[in-house]
Amino acid sequence: MAWQRLAKSGLAALLAVHFFDVLSFYAMYTFLGTAVRAQPGGGSGGFGVYVGCYGAGLLAGTLNAGLLDRFGKQRVMLLSLAGLVAVFLAFPGAIRHRLTLGMCMALWGAFQALVQTGSATRITQCCPDARVAATACMSSISYFAVSAGAGTGGALFAAHGLVGLAMFSAVSVALAFALLSRHAGP
Repeated sequence: MAWQRLAKSGLAALLAVHFFDVLSFYAMYTFLGTAVRAQPGGGSGGFGVYVGCYGAGLLAGTLNAGLLDRFGKQRVMLLSLAGLVAVFLAFPGAIRHRLTLGMCMALWGAFQALVQTGSATRITQCCPDARVAATACMSSISYFAVSAGAGTGGALFAAHGLVGLAMFSAVSVALAFALLSRHAGP
């Protein structure tokens, strides 16, 4: 019975948005450190600073999650997804400039926090009496996207470097944007 309600609730569209967002994240995140370490002066310790920038942005986005309620989940998620497209496209150039890369990482974290919080909220709101089933679907989609993102990202990075990876992640997020813009649910 819960699965029938979920099928009619718009859950599939929101899960697809979540899939493409997580896919883009893990394609880029898994191999960005390798690209940074290949830059002059870009050792493992250096990339740790950029992960810290991402974390600071993630914290800022999480602490400002009230924006989703204030301005609406749909609007904030769409703006954040558009921001993610820009960040992914900026990475190939930003990697050569420490300050720019740090800012891109912080923005990535902030936008990602808002998209993930908005996705989780909207997915559980699809069918209030089947939240556990909706959350289980979201978890399964996440694990699949992690595997697909890392696998696809590895192949793209080996063949086309950071530019190919950035394009893939940007297109994935653009697909999430397109799907979300067509779904005006909760």
